[in-house]
Amino acid sequence: MAANRGPSALLLLSSLLLYLLSLSSAATNILLSGQTLCSGQSPTEGKYAVTVRPECDLVLTDNGNVVVETNTAGGGTNCFATLQNDGNFVLYSGTGTALWSTNTARGFSYYILVLQPDRNIVLYGPAYWQTNTKVA
Repeated sequence: MAANRGPSALLLLSSLLLYLLSLSSAATNILLSGQTLCSGQSPTEGKYAVTVRPECDLVLTDNGNVVVETNTAGGGTNCFATLQNDGNFVLYSGTGTALWSTNTARGFSYYILVLQPDRNIVLYGPAYWQTNTKVA
């Protein structure tokens, strides 16, 4: 007989999200839905950083060395990246033109973009299952 892993997996995911949300005011490695990363700002995790550079390139660095980039340098000035409430992480020029995105729009909810200790950037989204017992 196969074990039912649903409730324990749900509990683990819920615990992780509550932990991440409780750190939001002190954490330097996360971006929450609706938050914006402006040019020069860098969420960090140890020696890793995510930065919107002044030339409008979004980069992940490891000890200052570029690991991955959006290749959008020269796309404008005053660029910024926003974790939208629909789950899409978008790099915009200062005039509001989208230069790059994760193409992960899934609908209005709460999302968290995390620069993890393993150098991976992960976008976490809404619960897969819920009890539907929230109080209005």
